[in-house]
Amino acid sequence: MISAMPLQINRHNFARTALAVATGAAVLTTSLIPGMSARAQQGELIFIGSTTVDPIVDLCEAGFEAGYPGCDVITYDTGSSHGIQSLLQGSGSPWVPNPHYYEWQGGGSAPDCDLAMASRDLRASDDTKPGTSGDGDPFSKLCDWHIAKDAVCVVVHDDPQAQDPLDVVTQITIDQIAAIYEAGTSITSDGENGLTWAQVDMMDGVNDGWPDNPVIPRARILDSGTRGAFLEMIDIDEADEEVTINHTGLPRMHGNPDMAQVICGHLGGDPTDPNNPQAPWDADDHLYHIGYVGLGFLDPQYQIRPLAVKDAGDYVLPSEATVLDGSYPISRSLHLLTTHPDYYDDSSECIPAFLRYMFDDAGQDQVEAKGFVRVDKQPRWDITYDGICNALDFNKIALNWNSDTANLTHDGSRVPGWIRADITFDGVVNALDFNQISIHWLDTW
Repeated sequence: MISAMPLQINRHNFARTALAVATGAAVLTTSLIPGMSARAQQGELIFIGSTTVDPIVDLCEAGFEAGYPGCDVITYDTGSSHGIQSLLQGSGSPWVPNPHYYEWQGGGSAPDCDLAMASRDLRASDDTKPGTSGDGDPFSKLCDWHIAKDAVCVVVHDDPQAQDPLDVVTQITIDQIAAIYEAGTSITSDGENGLTWAQVDMMDGVNDGWPDNPVIPRARILDSGTRGAFLEMIDIDEADEEVTINHTGLPRMHGNPDMAQVICGHLGGDPTDPNNPQAPWDADDHLYHIGYVGLGFLDPQYQIRPLAVKDAGDYVLPSEATVLDGSYPISRSLHLLTTHPDYYDDSSECIPAFLRYMFDDAGQDQVEAKGFVRVDKQPRWDITYDGICNALDFNKIALNWNSDTANLTHDGSRVPGWIRADITFDGVVNALDFNQISIHWLDTW
């Protein structure tokens, strides 16, 4: 696998995949689209985007290429927004990069994008950026494949061999998180006399003895899907977050591993060196950092600890169980996206083959191995995700009766590439789907 940082990305026209599930097996149908990337037809698959999804694709690479020796997987972990826009751009359109991106390492044009990796949902604003159509409708242009589920974990430093000053911080509310990341100039650039952990502690009306040291929020690059999902789910104003993080004088982190390492103090060299971008914080200030990573990056190699998060209900720790039951308030889907023309051709077998692999046990095993949550653990008959097969699921089928699911635009519940009311994945919402509700009536999971 090759990894690099592109500056300019051009989109080719390749096809939308149709996923049919029959007798438990996923089958991808194909036929030729004029203008499809010659590279894709020859077996080279370019993935661009999320640093969260990238490790899943990495783990799938060896097993997939063993089954399809003519297919070569290449990834560029540049951030979700960059990947989505790479896919949306018309051929030859200029890419206007975010300042956090790096020069294309090979010089000249960057590669076309076959599959965008994203750790956040599509937004209308994705189709209003330079190089796109500008009509604010990416949903009808891209097919959204939900390949895994995840939690955005709010983390602090944790050293099991020593007493940390934040050992007393075990839980945090959504409002407290928002207050930290919207603090603006209250987060001081010299690490002194700014918003303190003790002040944040009292925001919920209970004194838990948090230390009277400045809070140091760390954040991901602007085009990070994890950042986008984090801000959206906590309802943090992007402009306020930018003021806050810029006022720290500290750099934004490119990927989840970078964030984990900076929280545990293993990144950035000497923080007292004024020429180091980690300055001006003192050497021990990472002990007071707060950040966020995907569930798959709660790795023992990093000395970080997730906090239990409270929205309207109880404090909940991130885990597979709390992601699946929806109780962890900062949960999300992980995505692969393809463009929306209608068919594939046998010469482009690598694209549908990878999607088929991703949703089979082999691919979902890699999702689990990386620490994320499999999508096949969620039964198709629970259309409304409430943990039981009931009248709400029946109603979803009735509302979508006779819908041709292969031609529906994105509605927020497509998994994967189809609306969930098509339980049998036969391309239409019909009596077969009602039958599945009858078979599983009042079943729970």
